[in-house]
Amino acid sequence: MKIVHVVETWIGGIASYVTMLMHEQRRMGHEIVLVCDPRLVAPKTFDTRNIAIVEYRSSRNPLMFASIAQTLHTLIGSQKANVIHCHSTYAASTSGWAVSTTRRSYIRRMRGRS
Repeated sequence: MKIVHVVETWIGGIASYVTMLMHEQRRMGHEIVLVCDPRLVAPKTFDTRNIAIVEYRSSRNPLMFASIAQTLHTLIGSQKANVIHCHSTYAASTSGWAVSTTRRSYIRRMRGRS
């Protein structure tokens, strides 16, 4: 199975959690792709061996939302993933439209206050 993880930032707890999750999925024989913004990540501080990394430019600027969503639509669509797992509310928001057109399984991992 091909699993795509979409993250906005890649520091601290989220990076540790997603790294462990990706490695366990890889150990189980799945193909793993990490979609992230290289300006907001420090992948060299985490073990990303055997993980394909696809870069995109994220921004919290509301004027950039449509552009980012279009970019993610193209990137995610080209991956032909079985599962897309978004690890933040913002990543889920910008990639939601992209995923809705792929007919793939979609996991939104929301954190914070309800």
